[in-house]
Amino acid sequence: NNISKQASSSQPLSSLLRVSILSWASLACSYHVPAMAKQLLTKRPHLGSEPLKYQYEVCVHRVTFLPHIAHVPSSALSVLWTRGSKTAITGDVAIPRGETIASFAQTLSLICTLFREPPPAAERGRLAPTSQFAEKLCSFKLVRHSRRGAQSVAKCTVDMSKFADVPSEAPAKLTLHLNKGAEAVAALELSIWSKWLKEMHVNAAGGEDDSDTLSSCSSARDEAELDELIGDPPDSSHHWNHEYYQSASGSEKKIRTRRAEAEQTEAGVSCELASVTPATLAHWAETADDRIASQRVAGEAKADNTQTNSVSLSFPRRRMDTTEAAESGGDASRVRACTYAGPPLQIEEDGDVLAPAVRRESTAAARVERATISSGVTHPEARVIELQAQLSAAQSLLRKAHGRLDSERSEWERERQVLREDVQGRTTQLLALETSLRQQTHESRTATVALADKCAEVARLKAEKASLSQQLKAQTPGMADYEDKLASQQEQLDRSEQHREEVARKIKKANTKQNNLINQLEREIIRLENLHEQMEDEIGDEVQSRLDREAENAKLQRELDDSSRELSELKLRQSRRTAIQPGGVQELRDELEMAAEVRETLSADIATLEGELVAAKLSRAQEQEERELLKQRLRKSDDKRHNLAVQMTKLEVRLYDMTSGESEKDERVAEAFKQVMEGQEEQIKQLKLQLEQATASSKGKWDLGKLFS
Repeated sequence: NNISKQASSSQPLSSLLRVSILSWASLACSYHVPAMAKQLLTKRPHLGSEPLKYQYEVCVHRVTFLPHIAHVPSSALSVLWTRGSKTAITGDVAIPRGETIASFAQTLSLICTLFREPPPAAERGRLAPTSQFAEKLCSFKLVRHSRRGAQSVAKCTVDMSKFADVPSEAPAKLTLHLNKGAEAVAALELSIWSKWLKEMHVNAAGGEDDSDTLSSCSSARDEAELDELIGDPPDSSHHWNHEYYQSASGSEKKIRTRRAEAEQTEAGVSCELASVTPATLAHWAETADDRIASQRVAGEAKADNTQTNSVSLSFPRRRMDTTEAAESGGDASRVRACTYAGPPLQIEEDGDVLAPAVRRESTAAARVERATISSGVTHPEARVIELQAQLSAAQSLLRKAHGRLDSERSEWERERQVLREDVQGRTTQLLALETSLRQQTHESRTATVALADKCAEVARLKAEKASLSQQLKAQTPGMADYEDKLASQQEQLDRSEQHREEVARKIKKANTKQNNLINQLEREIIRLENLHEQMEDEIGDEVQSRLDREAENAKLQRELDDSSRELSELKLRQSRRTAIQPGGVQELRDELEMAAEVRETLSADIATLEGELVAAKLSRAQEQEERELLKQRLRKSDDKRHNLAVQMTKLEVRLYDMTSGESEKDERVAEAFKQVMEGQEEQIKQLKLQLEQATASSKGKWDLGKLFS
């Protein structure tokens, strides 16, 4: 209705756009203020608590691996201290081979915001209240640095609120057990002390940053309290005063305080939505995609800034928007929209840095941001999507690792088969050589026995010759027979001697050949033994590497089981949360539909403005063309005036030459010339006036076109 009235009154288009945006803002304010107030209170459970800034100093002494750990990391190690999105890390320390202790002796520093619960009603008048700080959890991780990047070895969680106001002269010494899943891996020895930063101001409503104000208490209890508080809509016309707070009881005061804060939040949100300008919405619509793209790139980036004692790492955070301060009735209240803080840098447990997982997680986070861009509420499905992305990335890495292991295992099997075939071939050759050596040894032994027999026969023949000689001396008759017999024996003896010499020569030759062959076989045996030992060492190394791979595979399988178990727990929590909060999902869907409708309306308005801009540009082009025509006409008139002046000068000269002595004729000619010149000047003035009018009209239309653009 407002838009139609403004259009009928023919007011400027910017006023129409402003009226439409303000009408939409008032509608959205009336519809979404209770839900937004509830969401703001849900994200700020420490409302009513006193925030205090403490500077914590942690001295990391040493890390000792437990005795049951078989493989101690040999690469550089460091201790990472994480609190929300803020981190500090020690320098790299390598453990010598054979030892299990890594000594650091380095000091880390971080600033934490602690929230002190209000004291009971009975103790509010005392000087020293006995209230305690809310829980503030921090984590310590043992990180291993290798060529593949940073890998988490083990971690633990510590409540830092217990160590508030611990002096540096007497620090608290702790021995923490770093766990890998449910298994204790190492013991971390450190000292903690802190001091209160009195000069630092902390906003009690919002805190310094989102990580400080996020609740570390039970979310179910806070949601139950908020449901009880916002069950009856508060009366915005009622104002709670300080005297009433003092007279109320503790529980009633807490409820009324939160109601008053909800009313202030509602008023601030209404003022903020009422103060929305067209330029703000147009700028927000133009930069929404850029913000999502920049946040996606920031999720994939890693910060690495190593110093001597401590290194601070900046982790990516996703923010939707932060509204500025709104003033209502002279009271300024600062309203901060809910933010979606992304998780810190994801370090894979004993694996590569999850670059693909980060990309998938950034895509899932972008979907979550588009789904929560209007209200800033992080749905439980967002965490499930992120964990599913991480799990899919871990599974893909595990599949790749299994593939690499299978390919390496098959390659090792082929190499081992080739080596076994080579060993079998060489063993066969060695057995053949040993058989030949035994055969030749047997032949040499047989020849030696035959030589011994021949020598015995020669000795027998010599003894027989000696006995025959004695018989010959004793018996003179029968000399011819004896000589014949002696000649035959001598001939037989010569043959035996020749045979002995031949056998001795053969035996010597066979012995030389056998000795050479034995030496060659001994050298070959030594070489084969060395090769066999080398192959056994290589096979042992391959078996050891295979065992290491299998252990790593089992570790990855355990990690996968842990991730699956965590995913099942998250799904169970999601189902419980979905059963508890069905209204939040419906509100989110309604807000998304409203945002889509507003976006379509803005797109239609932008299209209308673009059409009007095109029409203004066309009119300006026509006016520019008319202006050029007027300039050409003016230029032609100037040329005509100049030509006329030249002709008049020539006529004057001729007239003067013709009537040099006639003054009356000269006066008439001069008067006629003057009249002609005055007429020309009058025409020039009229043309200039027309040109100025045309220029002014075109300039006004151009300014209007600029305004539309």
